[in-house]
Amino acid sequence: MKQFSIGFLYIFFLAINTVFLGKSNYWGAFTVSIIIVYLWTVNVKRVYISTVKDSLLYCIGSGFGAIVGLFFTQYCKVWINIEKLIDIANLLTN
Repeated sequence: MKQFSIGFLYIFFLAINTVFLGKSNYWGAFTVSIIIVYLWTVNVKRVYISTVKDSLLYCIGSGFGAIVGLFFTQYCKVWINIEKLIDIANLLTN
């Protein structure tokens, strides 16, 4: 279950970061990139020496992370209205 969780979180944050990068949200992209790399560095040795079952659980967790990350970013776009936040951030930085 731990491999599933790590795979889930890794791809979940990758999905979120893709939206941040696409929207030129520098603060979000910076913060989420740090989380992604931290998860990767913690997990790379564990996956390298894992069993086939552990590797499959990691992959399945990654797939679920992608789907939930996509839903999360779509939900945030509606709930928070990311476009307006980006406009406000652009006004503050210009």
